[in-house]
Order: sequence, then C-alpha cells, then structure tokens
Amino acid sequence: MKKIYYAFFLLITILSACKKDNGRAENNTEIPIEIIQKLKAAGFDTTEGLHKHGDGYIVEGDILLTKTDIDGLSENPKSKITLGLNIKDRLLQSKDPVGHYVSNLLTANSGVKNISIYIPPSFQQYIIDGLDLAIARYNALEFGLTFSRSMSSSSANIVISTTFIDPNNKPSNVTAYLMASGLPSNGNPYNQILVNTYYYNTSSFYSDIASTFAHEIGHAIGFRHTDYMNRAFSCGQVTQGNNEGGNANHVRGTSPDPVSGSWMLACANGVDRPFIDEDILALNGTYPRLRNVYVKQVNTLISDESYLIGCCDDRTLLSTNFTLEFYQDQNLTVPYTTSNNFVVKVFEYSGSSQLTRVFLVPNGATSYDLGTFVTDITYSYGTEIQNNTSGYSLAPFGGYHLAP
Repeated sequence: MKKIYYAFFLLITILSACKKDNGRAENNTEIPIEIIQKLKAAGFDTTEGLHKHGDGYIVEGDILLTKTDIDGLSENPKSKITLGLNIKDRLLQSKDPVGHYVSNLLTANSGVKNISIYIPPSFQQYIIDGLDLAIARYNALEFGLTFSRSMSSSSANIVISTTFIDPNNKPSNVTAYLMASGLPSNGNPYNQILVNTYYYNTSSFYSDIASTFAHEIGHAIGFRHTDYMNRAFSCGQVTQGNNEGGNANHVRGTSPDPVSGSWMLACANGVDRPFIDEDILALNGTYPRLRNVYVKQVNTLISDESYLIGCCDDRTLLSTNFTLEFYQDQNLTVPYTTSNNFVVKVFEYSGSSQLTRVFLVPNGATSYDLGTFVTDITYSYGTEIQNNTSGYSLAPFGGYHLAP
C-alpha cells in the first residue's frame, strides 16, 4: 500500500537556495558510531530511516540534522523537534490523549509580529488560494502574530519553494512528503516551506491544502505535533520509529483528553481542518496579543474551618470562590465583554506545587468563574508539614493588564 507523508525537515542552519535539491537523499549507510550514539541518547530511533544526506543526516526518515545540530541535542534537549505532518493511508483516528506542544518559539519584542510569506506566481492558482485561506484563518484568530503575503522573496520571512520526490522512484529509506517545513531559530520563523510537485501539480487537487499550509506554518512558528510522542495516536498504526523523539513543552490548558481534528495532529484524513477550540487556545496562549483589558480577581470567602491541633499545631482550611472580572479602564468602571478568543492565564495549585495554564473564555462574558480555591495547610510549631491546597488563581499574562 502506498505511503504518503506530510513531513518537515529539522534545519537549525538556514539552507540557501543553491543547496536545495530535488528531495533525493544520498544513500550512505556508513554512519559514524558517535553520531548514532548521540541520536539514541537524544531519543531518536536509529533502527530505520537513518542515512547520510549531503553534509548532514536524515533521521527517522524525514528530519535533516547537521553534525552541529546533533552535537547540540544533548546541550539543549528542549530544542529537539518533531517531524512534520505525516499521513498514513490518509486515515485519522485519534484514540489517545493529546495536547499541544511547542519548541523554539519566536521572539516578539513589542506589539504584534507580522510574518510575511512569498509564493511564486508560477504555482497553480488552487495552491496559491490554499495559502491565502491558511493565512486568513490565522489572522481571524487575532492572536499575537499576523500573516501577510509578500510580493518579493527577498523581503519575506517564509518562502514557498518546490521540490520533487516521486514515491515510486526513490531509495527505500527516503521519505516522500507533500509539504515540508522546519522550526524557528534565533527567534525567527523557519524560512521556507517546500511543496512536493509530484503531488501538487496541474493534474492533482487536495481539498485539505489550506490545512496543510496551516500545519507547516504551525511548525515554522514553533508548534510540534499534538501526538508527537507516538504518531500512532492519529495514524492508527504502531510501527518502529513512531516515537519522534525529543522533548517538547506542553501548552497547559489544552485538553489531555482525546482531540480529533487538530491542525497539528501527525496524521490527517485528507479533509480540510479549520482550527478547533484547542488549536485556538494553544495559539492564543503561546502568542498572546495585548488587549486594553484589565482583569480583577474577586475573592469571596465560602467557609473558614481552620482549627488548632493540640498545643502547637494548627490547620488553615479556607474555601474561597475566585471570580475574574473584565474591565475596559484602569479605574474598573466600564465592563469589558469578551470577544475574538480572549484567553486568561492562571496559576494551578496542587499542594505545594504551582503550574500555569491558560483558559479560553467564551465570547460575550464580563466575568469568568475560576471555581473554589481551597487553602489547606497544616503547621507544626510554625513549620508547614502538609499542604493540600488546590484550585486556580489569576496569573500575569501578555494578553491583558492586571487590575491595580
């Protein structure tokens, strides 16, 4: 059965136009043992899909790493990247918990960062239209990044280019992908998306082309697969090398439950996939746009059951309702009604540990209930000996102002 992959190359160094080839890799099985050991130590599968490619190596069939990249894996494990959008028999069955994950994010020093994309006019019109639709979908979310078309490749942040890999006429250890991209470096988006013209040409049409462009743009701004830890989550089959390797940073607040239809799932079903709520939350939570909104946390005591234990111990046990109120002004006199994917960030307490997560607030709200916060701490001679605190409280965030 024919296998088709959407994938992206991991390129820490920037490839110049003269280094692009037709996608074919040099089939060299003589890999230095130290390279194999470093890849294994970094969590990559070296049992298949590993071969020499120019001055670097293809790893797991579709990740291009230079020797410098491989040497740096152990130095910065959280910069290790996933593959791109794979497609196995064009089936989508997400049966296991997934979330959104990021690596190597962009740096926006101030305001909204615009990312310009150039696509040559020689591309078929339906391909250009697919890119335009992907850009429009991103911009409709009103998060901290905007996207636009550039009329020149020299002024663009991302350039759309062609490659050609025939899945029926290639070395067995070379991957034929539909599109390919990379991850950000030095705070900038990855600078190219490759389109395989074996698939995208005058005689073929894919209805999910906008989703595919959006997926590759997602990689270029730092998003990994939602099921990066095992591609079988969405591909429906466990095979050797399904674990993409490397570490990723979970976007807390995205659901730990099964989520189908995400734009960053490893496998797709060939159907167009606009952003779902989980995607919107991940994008807004990762790249917030500062709004002129002031958020105030209102604390309402529900109960106080604190008590002394003997002569020297005591237990603080408070139940408090935390509600967030939204205002348009610093004096907190004009309520703000949420719209266009407003996101709040909170601290999540579990005992003495504290994590952060983000919530997508429904449109049309002037307040948001965080629920009951339970302070439950036991002290002995003034020293904390047990902490069962739980709940959420407001955290600073780049998408709003904290009320004074």
